[in-house]
Amino acid sequence: MDNQFIKLSGVAALVLAVLFPVYWILGLASWSFDEAAIIDDFLTLDGWDFLFVVIGALEIGVYLALRKFLSNQFDSAIYSILLIIMSVLVGLFHLTVVVDVLLALGPFESIQDEMMGTAITLGLVVLYLYAIVALFLAIALLARFTMLPVLMKLFAVGLLVSAVFQLTVVLAPVNVVIFPALLIILAIEFLRGEQVVEVV
Repeated sequence: MDNQFIKLSGVAALVLAVLFPVYWILGLASWSFDEAAIIDDFLTLDGWDFLFVVIGALEIGVYLALRKFLSNQFDSAIYSILLIIMSVLVGLFHLTVVVDVLLALGPFESIQDEMMGTAITLGLVVLYLYAIVALFLAIALLARFTMLPVLMKLFAVGLLVSAVFQLTVVLAPVNVVIFPALLIILAIEFLRGEQVVEVV
């Protein structure tokens, strides 16, 4: 395993643990959720759009590092597959910012409603699929609960709770707190250094 990559990803996880709630709490708190405000947000490029992209890139990096970490711990492809799927879904979700760019810079006024509707629908579908895959990952980790390092046990349980909350929709906002906590757990695990415990 590339130990330096894992440690750098630990730093990335800490940064993401700060930026994630900043975006979803402070950023969304400044929004007004009426139709005019939503349209205005799509038609305007600002620092929040850049932060949205940065968060997506960091999250993908953390998942790829977790994939390496778990591949080193267990001789099983299931974790790699699930984390690759999660990375792709995160990428798709954050690529919806392309619609903001196109609407802000391009002459798409005649179809802007369709573009915004598609972006919102895609975002919601991707978030739901992400929660399902995260649930499978949590279950796969919990299946080897006794073999996991202590911090990864906490991560597995927390991920299960987070995925279930996301699927309920109503409890999804709680993940603004749970997700950064999970990132901090991963950061500590990554920064502690490589631990090789291969299990078939």
